[in-house]
Amino acid sequence: MSLIKQLAGETVMYGIGQILPRIFHYLVFSTYLTYRLSESRAEYAIYLDLYAYASVLIVIFSYRMDTAFFRFGRNLEEMDSVYKTAFLPMIGTSIILVLLGCTSAATVANWLTYPGRGYYVVWFSIIVALDVLALLPMARLRLQSRAKLFVTFKVINVAVTISLVMLFLEIIPRYDASLLQRIIPFAQSDIDFVFFSNMVASGLMLTGLLFIYPIRLSRVDWTLWKRMVHYAWPLIIVGIAGSINQFFGVPLQKYFLGVNFEINKDEAAIYGAVQKIPALLAMFTTAYNYAAEPFFFKNTEHKDHKILYGDIALFFIMVAGILVLAIYLYIDVFQYFIGPTFRDGLYLIPILLISYLFLGIYYNVSIWYKLSDNTMYGALIATVGAIITIVGSIIFLPKIGVIASAYAALACYFVMVLLALIIGRKKYPINYPLVSMSRIIALIIAIMMIGAFFRNDSLANNLIYGSILIILYFVLCYQLEKKRIKSYF
Repeated sequence: MSLIKQLAGETVMYGIGQILPRIFHYLVFSTYLTYRLSESRAEYAIYLDLYAYASVLIVIFSYRMDTAFFRFGRNLEEMDSVYKTAFLPMIGTSIILVLLGCTSAATVANWLTYPGRGYYVVWFSIIVALDVLALLPMARLRLQSRAKLFVTFKVINVAVTISLVMLFLEIIPRYDASLLQRIIPFAQSDIDFVFFSNMVASGLMLTGLLFIYPIRLSRVDWTLWKRMVHYAWPLIIVGIAGSINQFFGVPLQKYFLGVNFEINKDEAAIYGAVQKIPALLAMFTTAYNYAAEPFFFKNTEHKDHKILYGDIALFFIMVAGILVLAIYLYIDVFQYFIGPTFRDGLYLIPILLISYLFLGIYYNVSIWYKLSDNTMYGALIATVGAIITIVGSIIFLPKIGVIASAYAALACYFVMVLLALIIGRKKYPINYPLVSMSRIIALIIAIMMIGAFFRNDSLANNLIYGSILIILYFVLCYQLEKKRIKSYF
């Protein structure tokens, strides 16, 4: 089964491209910032808040042409034409975004409760525009299986961002603190230099990508463009809903926790920081998804592809379960990834871990709507998930606090998985081994509960018990799925 090994190999390669730079990114923008901002948690909430909105804007202004490119550009002879047709209109809409950001900066900043910081709006309009324009060249690298080059761009982008942040916040202040004010005279916080560094790094990354795939002005095939938009527009809804489900805990808490904006931002910062620990699982899921999405598209002609895709979903759960258990059972170590004043929210970890597990499962069991051009169903499912997130947060945040966001995420992803399975069975049936998948999920939860029972105040004991339980998980997974594992590996 060389296809499974191919997917595993590409996942590892994209994992290097996603996880390695993200670990460095994580250490700076989660660990370093939460330690540095321990006395000003609200500033960290601003960081989380603005990137949540940026995630939505990237979806809207890319209009998911990267996914449409996978669908229409998978044949080599069509790739260049599809690429130009998708890319050139995106340049125009990105320019419009920057102009809107520049002309409405003060108004939007006031609406976001950041009066006097209209430059945030200008900067983020530029960051979003640059990141949008980088999406299609990066998608082309993925479709052409140029994983090493993809990894290189990811690593350089993060390295430049981190280097600039360290330069502005650590190196320059030690030699000439006044120089920072000359670089950005209107800066009001350390966070300002993080945003500025991101903007510079995004610009450099896009410049490098344009050397690989230079812009060639030509006539856009508007007939093809309309077909691509028709395919992709429901995915815009999917993307917006996905951003709400993954990143909008902090913005919703800012408005609906029910005290005042400043206290709400302080509480939201705790949630957002703690959420970064289970996000290590999301890094793996992202790396997997980068490899899996083009893999699924390219192998639709494989005679047993529907069985193959089902087994891949099971293997994903088994591997993701290792990460879920490692993070939960070794939480005494992982807690040091965030600053001490943010650790009051560690009780959220198990709920968020299972939420991210179901998100990864959803990526697997929802691929059918992209393969069968039924993207409208993807929009419907994602909208239901977003409604659960928003309504659950609005109702329960004032009553039970930030844990409402964690439970809303869990309910959202669980319902989305169920809907994807139910609708997919009718529209594009894939042979998912549901009994085996459910059994492994139950095993993961059971071992987490056992770990909670044996947890005590001894770090050494917790690490020993955790290691034993992870080994137990390995053994039981193998025993439960021995035949299937041997058939592939």
